Amino acid sequence: MGKVYSQPACQFAYDSDIQQLFSLVDRDPSSINARDDVTGDTPIIAACRGAKLDAVTFLLERHADVRALNKKHRTCLHYVAKQNFSLLDHLIILLLMPILLLGYFLLLQKQRRNEALMKEVLDSDVDVNAADYFLCCSSEMPTPTLTRCFGFQDGESPLDIAVRLKFTKVVRLLRKTL
Repeated sequence: MGKVYSQPACQFAYDSDIQQLFSLVDRDPSSINARDDVTGDTPIIAACRGAKLDAVTFLLERHADVRALNKKHRTCLHYVAKQNFSLLDHLIILLLMPILLLGYFLLLQKQRRNEALMKEVLDSDVDVNAADYFLCCSSEMPTPTLTRCFGFQDGESPLDIAVRLKFTKVVRLLRKTL
């Protein structure tokens, strides 16, 4: 079970359900950039959050807005730059490593998929210098202000995220586009 979106286009993109996404976009072309009510994510952001290369490719071919920001002021590139291995991935790799190096091959496959996803997004018109912020309402502040988010630093760009997480290949790809 993954993330649940209120916007059908976002849910289809996150689940990489290309057939449903195609039929929805075919009926209503404006749904390609539809926003989720809760997060403000667009289908391209949802697909990047879920690391769904097929959905990202489909959406980019139909000119989805890669510069769109969600409510946390993040683009799809922020989520691609932060792709990492989950605890489950690490457990599977550790368990399968002694058995014919299957764990190692799974690790390589996931790294290649993340690299292909990054290249696909970077080949589009994405803003590599977009910084993320989100609105924070605190009792100490009389008015809502833009502040830092847990896991992201204040005003951090996708390149900053990749450098901080020590993703050398991602850093190289991002620096080539600058």
